[in-house]
Amino acid sequence: MTAEPSSATISFRFNCHWGGYRVIKYLLQHEKDSIDINYAGDAEHDTEGDRKTPLHGAAVHGAPGIVHLLLNNGANPFLKTLSGKTPLELAQKEMQCLLSLPKKERDMEDEHKILGYSIICELLTAHMIF
Repeated sequence: MTAEPSSATISFRFNCHWGGYRVIKYLLQHEKDSIDINYAGDAEHDTEGDRKTPLHGAAVHGAPGIVHLLLNNGANPFLKTLSGKTPLELAQKEMQCLLSLPKKERDMEDEHKILGYSIICELLTAHMIF
């Protein structure tokens, strides 16, 4: 039987998945010792069922600032979801979906997301090489 995750870990994971940059930064500054930065959820706390870490969540939702913050605080870019995907693979898939749209059908929000995913892919690649 595994230990129950701390409330800080649950809040941290949720905010990484849904873009709560200020909350994440606060938790890393004030609750770092009680946070499992690579917590991938469990049956109760993983609503999607694929066991994404906070880094997976930030990567798939196109949040380069959060990805940068997580990597600089020890998040592991090599961990895989239950379906075998790394954060880099998830970000690349999201970017490819947007790039597959005909250019004339993309709006500024799509272009902004493509840029964000590109930055995420560069950050993750750099951390995986070094």
